[in-house]
Order: sequence, then C-alpha cells, then structure tokens
Amino acid sequence: MTVFSRAPYAVDGPALCERNWRFFDGAQIYELQFQPGKAADPSAAERALGLTAAQTCPVRYAEIAGFTHRAGDHKEDWLKGELLARFGKVGAGGPWVFISLRADTFLGYAKIELTRVKAGTP
Repeated sequence: MTVFSRAPYAVDGPALCERNWRFFDGAQIYELQFQPGKAADPSAAERALGLTAAQTCPVRYAEIAGFTHRAGDHKEDWLKGELLARFGKVGAGGPWVFISLRADTFLGYAKIELTRVKAGTP
C-alpha cells in the first residue's frame, strides 16, 4: 500500500500507468510493471466518494530479488491474468489516489479497494 501512496504526485491520469513501482517486504523485492492505461468514467460508488475521474492500468507482477521457491508454490500459475490497478481523482482539481487493485489468482478473486476518502487541509 505504501507504493500506492505516491499516486497524489502524478501530474495526470496517464502518468500513473507510465512507471514501474518497486517495493520491499523485508526479505524480497517485487516490482509492479504498469502498462499503458485508459481513462474511465468513475462508477456510482466512486462518484459517491467524491472522485471525478478514473484511470485503469493493467499491471504485471515481477519478482526481482530474494525469492526462493519450493515445489508446489504455484510460482508460475498463481496469477490467471494481469493485475488491474485503478486510480481516481479527488474533486475537480484534487490529487489522484489509489482506488483498487484486482487479481484473479489460483485461490480465487482478490481485491483491495478504497472505501473512504477524507480530503482537506491540515
């Protein structure tokens, strides 16, 4: 989630899908390789959060360093397709924020989703 906290620094929606974001979990380094995305209308639930625009990016997952795999770990088949990341713009001139990450895995459908936005000045 820390990686997605960088979203407010994007200059626009397409810029969110033009990078690779690495993260470290204390033992391993992973990379999310963002592919060119597309603008989308916010859903009714996203509009209810105060989002005025949305951007969806296909994402590839890559293992960079520190990995060891045992037989049966599902290294090659744990994802059944690309990950989908979605970002939204808060208000007319506000920042972009992470909305969701979705994946179809060998265990089933996985989703991380934003459920509340609180915008204001400190």
